[in-house]
Amino acid sequence: MNIAFIPVRAGSKSIPLKNIKEINGKPLVYWTAKSANDAECIDKVIIATDSNEIKSIVKSFSMPKIEIYDRDAQNATDTASTEAPAADGEVQEITWMFWDDLNATEDLISKGYADVID
Repeated sequence: MNIAFIPVRAGSKSIPLKNIKEINGKPLVYWTAKSANDAECIDKVIIATDSNEIKSIVKSFSMPKIEIYDRDAQNATDTASTEAPAADGEVQEITWMFWDDLNATEDLISKGYADVID
């Protein structure tokens, strides 16, 4: 199973809730989620967040490959690594063959980029 993992935390010192600020009429995280969802080689898109507001917005995308996981508070701090949410309990239960760690701020990636990993 090929998984795209997108960690999306609410806290940002420079721009609070930056991942849901609108860019070209859609929340920033939408563009990364859409690219991963539309990639033929991606089976599942996991969005891990510590925010109910972000969860609600991501659910509104209605993208079939997206699953939303709760991100532990300890893995959503300024000092937590980008990979830290992958250690959360829910995520550890997944069997995968390829894992692509995408950031919501990589909004300009295209479906074609994601398909290169196939």
